[in-house]
Amino acid sequence: GDSVTLHPKAIHGFVGAEGILDQRCMVLMDPKFFDDCRFQIWNQNQYSAAKELHEWKLFMEQMETSTVDNSEDAENSVGSFEEVDIFEAEDEHEETFDENSQRARVLQSLAKAKVNEKRLNDNYMKQLIGNPIKYGSIVQLRHVKSGRFVTVCGLETADVERENLRVYLDEEGSAMSWFVLAPRFKIDRDGNAINSSAEMYLKTAEGQNQY
Repeated sequence: GDSVTLHPKAIHGFVGAEGILDQRCMVLMDPKFFDDCRFQIWNQNQYSAAKELHEWKLFMEQMETSTVDNSEDAENSVGSFEEVDIFEAEDEHEETFDENSQRARVLQSLAKAKVNEKRLNDNYMKQLIGNPIKYGSIVQLRHVKSGRFVTVCGLETADVERENLRVYLDEEGSAMSWFVLAPRFKIDRDGNAINSSAEMYLKTAEGQNQY
């Protein structure tokens, strides 16, 4: 739960972000507001339920798009004078209604699971407050000013250094918000307590040798 600042060794400045209107993380040479550079050590949140909810919403959007396309095709094909079975049309309507009701129940269940998951993450964070941080631990960095989490975007490159991935602040965080606190010097080993002003690497837990 401690508040920390991140000072790159090769550049004179501090890692920071405005956080409210601009979620980009950058190295600020001379920050006007030092609150932009303060981060809180956070526990490794779990995102299984949040991921399932996100994937289900994407699936629902795809289904709605497919339904619209099919309805447009049906309207364009009108012109034949074949008779339509009224009872068959009613059965199809009932099946559609049942599918929509089932999808709504699944959505509600996943949303509830996400709320419970967040509650468990918050309770676990309260239990960890006061414990020393050690090398090898997986943590998240919560921007104090905005409450958002430092996150690596695996699909986009940075605006300035195009050879690096984009780092930004995400409101809820994800598995790409997990960082391993890796020691920089061989004298420090995994399991040792981290002291103030210690030097280390921040390694993405989900990436392959990405620092």
